[in-house]
Formats: sequence, structure tokens, C-alpha cells
Amino acid sequence: MPIKGFFPTGYHLLPAPYVQAYFFLPRLNLHGLISFMIDTGSDNTTLSLIDVERLNVSYRRLRRASLVGVEGIAGEQSFYQEEAFIMFREEDATTYIFPIDVHVPKKGKYGSERELQRRLPSILGRDIINQCDLAINYQRGIIELTPPEGAKRPVPTRRLL
Repeated sequence: MPIKGFFPTGYHLLPAPYVQAYFFLPRLNLHGLISFMIDTGSDNTTLSLIDVERLNVSYRRLRRASLVGVEGIAGEQSFYQEEAFIMFREEDATTYIFPIDVHVPKKGKYGSERELQRRLPSILGRDIINQCDLAINYQRGIIELTPPEGAKRPVPTRRLL
């Protein structure tokens, strides 16, 4: 059974596909439910600054040695890499777990830079997408992400929280 995604409504001119996942940073003991934009052009899964703030990530606890430069459509940006887990749940409560190195954006120095960073969504990149089957039908409004059987884990709901 696939994970169902959605197209957000509102301010977007061209709707992008999204999927919700439970996100966990074990080293920092932080977790939460995040809506990720599915981006087949992104190599890595990346948190948005707004989600970093919502999860209350302390930049003092991030490792400076993990800071990497990433070249993208918006130019070069700096990100911290952190080990994380992304968990998807099917309607029948089947849980799929993906261990990844997530990119956490380095905060801009100026308020205008940070405001621009807050407008960007969290991104589900090819580090996860390439392991799954992905079906998107814009006309029918269907988004289905089917994880591989190897990612399936028998995890009770109460243990995730």
C-alpha cells in the first residue's frame, strides 16, 4: 500500500507534490511531523529554516565539521549534515524507516536572508525517492510513494512518540 501525498492549496502558483513524514534527529533528541516537498532534482533531503525553528534545533549543538557547501538552483548554500531518520506510515499502520544524512541550513547572517530561507519548504530528495516507486498524476491529484519492503519495520505507534 503506498504512502499518499498531497498538493497544498493556497499561495502556490504551480502546485508541487508533498508528503508528510515523521522526522527524528537522534543525536539532538528532536522529532516532529514535517511536510516535505518531493523534489526529484535534489540529491539530499533538506530541512527548511522554518522547520528547523519549529523543531527547536540549537545551532550551538550542530557540529561545525559537518558544514558543507551545496550548489543548487539558488547558488551555493551552506548546510550542516546530521544523521536522521524519516518514517512514513501507511493507512494500515505499516511503518517504513529511512536512515539518512539530512541537510540543516546554516542561518543567514541578515534578517532578509533568513526571511528568504523561511519561504523555502523542507525537501524530500533523491536519497529517499530513488529507493521508492513514485507516482504523480497532476490531473487526478494523485501522489503515491511506495517504499521498498526492506524499509518496513514493525514499530508500534506509541513507541514513535
